[in-house]
Amino acid sequence: LDQIRVQTKDKEEKKRAKEVLHQLTFATLKEDFAELLLEGIGNRAQLEKAVITLARFGHPTLRESEYVKTLDHFADMIRPSLRYRDNEREKMQTLMKFIFEDFKIIFCFFIIILIKKLYALIKIIKVCSITC
Repeated sequence: LDQIRVQTKDKEEKKRAKEVLHQLTFATLKEDFAELLLEGIGNRAQLEKAVITLARFGHPTLRESEYVKTLDHFADMIRPSLRYRDNEREKMQTLMKFIFEDFKIIFCFFIIILIKKLYALIKIIKVCSITC
């Protein structure tokens, strides 16, 4: 269904596929988001989960495990470079080089998704505050 939504050129078919996906996935996403709000974000694992949950608003079939695996792979790639840095400034410079020079395309993709999801989240919060 998600593949049809992405690949079809027919606007009505795309709209209908999006509506059906929303009906199938929104209840679970809403529960996951409510749980996230209740738990809060107190550590990096919760932050990662929050970002992925937000990404699901625009990509309802997003597979969390695939993104976590990819992020863990990136962390494994950069960890040796960070381990032997003397201070936090050097670690941050190394990390920024990795993100903006080595993997800038991937990083930009995640930022774009995050911005879109934050916008969607704001709209959802407005709707919930009106209807709840």
